[in-house]
Amino acid sequence: MSKGLESFIADLIGVPWKDRGRTLSGFDCWGVVYHTYKYFFNTELERYDEYSLSEQDKAIQIIMETAKTWKEVPLGNEHSGDVVLFHPCHIGLVVRKGYMVHCLENLGTVIQRYTVNPWKDIIEGFYRYE
Repeated sequence: MSKGLESFIADLIGVPWKDRGRTLSGFDCWGVVYHTYKYFFNTELERYDEYSLSEQDKAIQIIMETAKTWKEVPLGNEHSGDVVLFHPCHIGLVVRKGYMVHCLENLGTVIQRYTVNPWKDIIEGFYRYE
């Protein structure tokens, strides 16, 4: 991971969880990805903020369909900036192989390993925006 991205991600740690959050005042899991792509990679992704947790089935279906337009990356070939999708309804951003930044309702924005439980058994796939 480049030093610039490392510093950028470090500034996101501790941002609280907020349903449909897309700003530093609060994120949901897609909000972390959206914010990083917008402000670090200078890439505008779909916001998906019209879906709340009560509509998570609809939201994850749409996010999964979007991810499939990205390049699928085999496990072991992922790198910083790739998106990792989890079953049934969660997403994280790879910060370096084995680690992701993501946001959870009970934790806020954190970096955690996706190679251990509970995450490793529910990975749907890795995707790279091109």
